Amino acid sequence: ATVNEPTASGLSGAMDRFFQAWQELSTQPEDAVARNALMLDAKAMTDTFHRLNAETRTLRGSLRDEITSKLDRINALAKDIARLNTDILAAGSGGQDPNDMKDLRDGKLEELSLLANISISEDSLGSVNVSLGGTVIAGNGDFRTLRAVPGATVSIAGTDFDQLRIVTDTSGADVMLAGGEAGGLLKSYN
Repeated sequence: ATVNEPTASGLSGAMDRFFQAWQELSTQPEDAVARNALMLDAKAMTDTFHRLNAETRTLRGSLRDEITSKLDRINALAKDIARLNTDILAAGSGGQDPNDMKDLRDGKLEELSLLANISISEDSLGSVNVSLGGTVIAGNGDFRTLRAVPGATVSIAGTDFDQLRIVTDTSGADVMLAGGEAGGLLKSYN
């Protein structure tokens, strides 16, 4: 627990002790013990802020790694779906039954749908186009690789936080990744 609330060792407890030390010093300004207590509580609160900052940065680094991992899986699934589309069309035009390949593709589509909100459209020949945020990421033999790149920087109380955006590898066009595991991670990061 990064904030570690509501325990006494969390930010709230450190701030309570700091302001209580000020209260005690205001009633006994000459008391060296009260001044010392204030300095110690101020240092403890500062240390708590530094710890929380470090933990937040570590958490954001972990989120970035998870987003990259999910994108790698999305890319692998898009590639597999595009290849299966080609195989299904070839089997159908060659008089073979493509149902096993369609079942395999359906499993990959299901897994992909857990990672992100996708749209699927099937043509009359049995090939599917898979869109993510309006961008086709898998079609008949063709797929687009996605990657995370730095986006705008947001400043909150003087601290800069980088944002991530998802783009296609070839054109760099933005892809609106929403929903699913990858979309949730991206939303948490940004």
